[in-house]
Amino acid sequence: MDRIKVLAVAPYPGLVTVLEGVTPDYPDIDLTIHLGDLESGLNAAHAAFSENFDAVISRGGTAQILEEELSVPVVEIELSTVDILRQTQSIPVEGPRLAAVGFGNAFAKLKSASDLLPRPVDVRTVDFADEVPLALDALVASGHVTFLCDNVAFETARKRGLDARLLISGPDSVRQALDRVLFYFAQWREGMARNRLLWQIIQNQPGNIVLYYEGGRLVYSDLPEKQGWILGEIEARFAEGSERMVFQRAHRIWRVRRSTIQGDGTRYVEFLVTSSREPVRGGMAGIEYLGKDEVERGLAESVFRAAGAEALVSGQVAAAVRSRRPVMLRGEVGCGKDQIVKMLYLAGDRTGRPYVSVDCSLLIERSFEFLTESYTSPLYESGQTLCLKSIHALSLDRWHELLAVIRQTGICDRNFVLLSGNDREDGSEPDSLATFAEQLHCHVLTVAPLRARPDGVAPAVLGYLAHASREAGRKPPTMDDDALRELEEFPWPRNYLQLRKVIDWLLATCHDGRITVVGVREALARERTTRFSSTSTPSEGSTLDLLRPLADIERDVARIVLESCNGNKSRAAKTLDISRTTMWRLLK
Repeated sequence: MDRIKVLAVAPYPGLVTVLEGVTPDYPDIDLTIHLGDLESGLNAAHAAFSENFDAVISRGGTAQILEEELSVPVVEIELSTVDILRQTQSIPVEGPRLAAVGFGNAFAKLKSASDLLPRPVDVRTVDFADEVPLALDALVASGHVTFLCDNVAFETARKRGLDARLLISGPDSVRQALDRVLFYFAQWREGMARNRLLWQIIQNQPGNIVLYYEGGRLVYSDLPEKQGWILGEIEARFAEGSERMVFQRAHRIWRVRRSTIQGDGTRYVEFLVTSSREPVRGGMAGIEYLGKDEVERGLAESVFRAAGAEALVSGQVAAAVRSRRPVMLRGEVGCGKDQIVKMLYLAGDRTGRPYVSVDCSLLIERSFEFLTESYTSPLYESGQTLCLKSIHALSLDRWHELLAVIRQTGICDRNFVLLSGNDREDGSEPDSLATFAEQLHCHVLTVAPLRARPDGVAPAVLGYLAHASREAGRKPPTMDDDALRELEEFPWPRNYLQLRKVIDWLLATCHDGRITVVGVREALARERTTRFSSTSTPSEGSTLDLLRPLADIERDVARIVLESCNGNKSRAAKTLDISRTTMWRLLK
């Protein structure tokens, strides 16, 4: 580290002696001493400006004037209380009041020490040297005999033959001034090092930079004020050590990447904040970014938890997480795959990072193109949990393309990848699921249907009935044995999705606090009117309840056909043998 070049302007010889005695204790300071009065010191400081001094130290009025004239830091050698008492102890106790004359900054401690002086003191401060004679004349006229002076007043008083005592700064006061020089320059060097570090970080970086000390104190942020909410999100997750965060807000997707950097012996935590405009609705169809809290809330509110199904698969979830491989979930529609992937996320070691859900059954042409080709696609991110569900709904060309992209980008090496799909109606595995599982070396988790629960269907029925009653703010109705037996014998082809629909209907239509077998049969009869869409495998959202107004059924038919045509409205209209105008009207 370069030594700090300091010019010391000593207005009296005694200060030179003190400076020379103290300086050896400060090896980091290169001290040059100039002896002279205020005017001489000012001329010396100006003359030495070309020598690139880092700071100037001086005393009293000289320091005050130098500070006004120079652009480099000026540190004053103060007059301490100890200095004042040491130099006034020889003054007799008896006698007229003492007088103190000089620049105000020299006598800052004199007033606080006045009670300790042998006699009361009247302090007369000046702002300019030519005010000193007038101040002395006034004090002499008022009967003062002994004068405590700074250097400027001392020289004038001596010329007038007055009893003048020069108040000088001792070694401790000089040390305090040199310590302040070291402190100021330590702060300045830290600031310069920080600025160099920030410039190194910021140049050529996209987005915004937020920098913290390793302990969590904010160092720097170039986020605009309206984006200050991002700091709150970062600080809330700081201790978690999340390397990547994703937020959706104000029609933009915000990505935050964390890294630790070293600078000037200090460790910093840097966050790079980038954002991109949220693609138009079609571009993001089927793609959703969730945080840990949202995933936990979704699982807590699910029929899967209410029906007590989590405990039945906890062992399978733990084994899948331990495998450290991509996980493929297969099973019937509605058997709980969506909830199990959330359990896998929460049981893994990436809960501080995004959970990205891609519903392949909702991907239209535009969103599929975004997924496979855009640099902002979740397929090109790292450190997150990525769930690709309903793979069975992709056409042959699309699932081939998606699989190729996954393999080429090595996404499974950079993320915790979860995949899911529905079995065919005959229970066989679709080719897409089998191929993904084989090519990506997946840990396969087969989810049992509701009717195959080892504890039977009854606990699921009663568990969800109790949950739904609490949510409705009412006491759970009683259920006849025949009614419960009827529900146990139902095949539940849509599993927990169908269970929720049936129980909700029973709860809504039960007015006397009792569910009877008649009510159950009516509810199940409604379910038997349900037909699946024309896609080869049913999905969670592709059903038609025919016991509704015709206009509602027509709208849902149009929606289902549009999904099967990957969002191509012209092809969907042609399939239904209607005009595009009619198609638009049905989708309103």
